[in-house]
Amino acid sequence: MGKTVYSRNPASSKGNHSINIVARAAGRDLRVHYKNTYETAKAVKGLTIAKAKQYLKDVLAHRRCVPYTKHYGGVGRTGQAAEFGKTLGRWPEKSVKVVLGLVNNL
Repeated sequence: MGKTVYSRNPASSKGNHSINIVARAAGRDLRVHYKNTYETAKAVKGLTIAKAKQYLKDVLAHRRCVPYTKHYGGVGRTGQAAEFGKTLGRWPEKSVKVVLGLVNNL
C-alpha cells in the first residue's frame, strides 16, 4: 500500500508563466465552532492577504456576510449573500476573529 497524502504543497509554475505565491496557516485546539470556521475559511480561500483582511473586517462590521454552503441547517437568509450567488449567510464573529488572526500571521 502507498502512503496516504492528506495535504500537498502546490506546484510552482516554471518558465514564462506567472508564479503563484501561496501561504499556509493552521490552528490547533481553537475554541470556536468547527462549522462556522469551516465556512469562514472557505470564503477567504483564494483571496489575497489584503483582500482577505478587508473582507473579514467587513464581516465584523456586518457590511458583508459569510455565505453558508455546506453546514447550512437552520441558517437564516440575508440579502448580503447575493454577491456570492447564495441566499444563506451569517456573521460568525468569533470564527472571523480567529481566521483574521491566522491571516495576520501569514
